Amino acid sequence: MNSSEGEINHYESTPLRTFFWEGKLTIGGLICNDLWANPGCTPMPDSHLTQQLSDMNARIIFHAVNGGRNGSDWSKVAWQYHESNLRMRAHAGRLWIVIVDNAAPTDMPCSSPSGVINPEGQWVSRTVALGEDFFVYEIDDLQPHS
Repeated sequence: MNSSEGEINHYESTPLRTFFWEGKLTIGGLICNDLWANPGCTPMPDSHLTQQLSDMNARIIFHAVNGGRNGSDWSKVAWQYHESNLRMRAHAGRLWIVIVDNAAPTDMPCSSPSGVINPEGQWVSRTVALGEDFFVYEIDDLQPHS
């Protein structure tokens, strides 16, 4: 018997869509597990929403995270999984990802890195992993998909 557990059982979803910002730029937004589809929280195939947004001509994805962590070795594995996914999906979709994670509790590292990843999958701005931090980064290289 398959006992599906995870976020999908607790939150409503709507069709994936993009937004045309200031009449110039197509952007998208994802919340937490929407991006990486952690197998521990997603009882279905990973739908690669970043790639779907890229196919819908999104140039930037804004990603809000409220990840859980407990400071264990497994939390470190989840961090690596999240970071690798962010970089690989930015590169695969040839898009920017701007991500922020909840900093609480401030006495243990966040569940995911926060900052800005460019379309080559490289960090161009990054916050500290422990506690509250702030960043500003101007994205000025917004080439359309080729």
